[in-house]
Amino acid sequence: MQNHEDVLALARAVVKHGGKALLVNEDNSPGGWVSIEEAVRSGKAFAVEPKPGLIAFDLDSPELVAKGVMIKEWAEKYLEAQTVLVASGRIGHRHLWVRLPAGITEEEFKDLLHQNYEFPKHNFRHSQATRPPLSPHREGLSVSLEDPTSVAEALNRLGPTDGPGKAHLPKQLKGKWARLLRDGDTANEYDGRHNVEAAIASAAYLAGLSKEWFIGEMMNSQNQGAAKTQEIVAKQGQAAGIEYSGRTYDNAVEWVTANNVTLGFDHEVFREKLGNYRRVAEQANFQRATDRDVLLALIRHGEKHSSYSPMASVRDLSIESGRAIGTVSAALDRLVTQGWLTRGEPVVKTYTYIFNLEMVDKTNTYSIQGGTERVCTRNVTHPLFTSTKGLAGRAAEVWAKVPSVYLSMSEVTRLTGLPAQQARRAMKRLEAFGLAEVEKGTGPKGGDRYRCLDASTEELDLLADELNLHEERWLKGEQVKRQREAWAEIQNRPEIS
Repeated sequence: MQNHEDVLALARAVVKHGGKALLVNEDNSPGGWVSIEEAVRSGKAFAVEPKPGLIAFDLDSPELVAKGVMIKEWAEKYLEAQTVLVASGRIGHRHLWVRLPAGITEEEFKDLLHQNYEFPKHNFRHSQATRPPLSPHREGLSVSLEDPTSVAEALNRLGPTDGPGKAHLPKQLKGKWARLLRDGDTANEYDGRHNVEAAIASAAYLAGLSKEWFIGEMMNSQNQGAAKTQEIVAKQGQAAGIEYSGRTYDNAVEWVTANNVTLGFDHEVFREKLGNYRRVAEQANFQRATDRDVLLALIRHGEKHSSYSPMASVRDLSIESGRAIGTVSAALDRLVTQGWLTRGEPVVKTYTYIFNLEMVDKTNTYSIQGGTERVCTRNVTHPLFTSTKGLAGRAAEVWAKVPSVYLSMSEVTRLTGLPAQQARRAMKRLEAFGLAEVEKGTGPKGGDRYRCLDASTEELDLLADELNLHEERWLKGEQVKRQREAWAEIQNRPEIS
């Protein structure tokens, strides 16, 4: 029995846009039209109407098989067509699928075929329903791929799934987006393979290309820009690859719509918008310091991937923020409730989060000391401030908000939103690391005054190295990597019958 995932993928590759499946009874009578998915689940024989640009030959005699092999070689050599040869069930019977190259219509192909070969018209099908490759035979006879023998290569040759409004071959991306799809990220503009596919999905949607078109291109292993989907297909199968690429397209549509993006995406505007959002987040009076840490870790992820809606796993954010996995999950829920983020649809169990850029205009959500300059806060996600062995928590929050001019404790509490006792304790920890100073008895009514000191990344690195915090983060990342690899190996392990 064939793998249902393979049958479904091949059926989608050959059927016309919006087409259904015609069930075939054991006596060869029609059993009614159903969805492709329902036909595959039924385990019965079924036929579909081929998409434009795809021709099916029914080779039901030794003579026609011999002629079909010659047609196959002729089409590949002289027309540069793609072909798939299938053992269709009965001994000696074959189905030949020919995907025409650009510039040749079905009628032109028929004329060329007639000039070179005499072939019965009723065995030549470009609009009649035909059983897809590997679909069941009505009598349960064995079917298989002959050339190529692998499903992945057959899908490559059959090409992308059909989309709406396609008179012949599918509409394609143009310019740099076509190169990104075909050749991958050769200029290293994107951080990670998922972001390459997300960029292609956004460009496809803006160009009017359908979700079906995008899935088809991602399932085509000849496209270097589809490397992430191809990895999932290799490890988890065709169905997982289809689901993953479909989710990527859906999230791209949501992102394009939410951010009014055009094909000429302006990275300078992106950096300015997300930079403003990050500064507001740094200055916000969160009830819990963990919320700020997790949000800044996600913003950093978005900056790295040039995305207003980054996809980061809870584990990745845990490593980035220095917070426990459960703490990160709870913080993300609170950030969604507070309006900082909108949660998108999951992609293989990993959620995307869309930044609410309107928070930049909600100045009442944060406070800042008027007339003073704050300490640089770009490094609040530095390992020194995200590890519990360092200054994670209240100390990091105080360092992010208190400027380098002396303030009274009442001003510190107003800036940070912390009770005086917690603020004093945090300042004491910062002072021990050389990142804060306390002037005794110089404040109002003889009280102390406080300030935080700026520090370069190199200086923070030295402090973190003394505590082995960089190594700790690296080890956590390696541990997560090994766990993911082990899980993938378990998932791909064959079942013991």
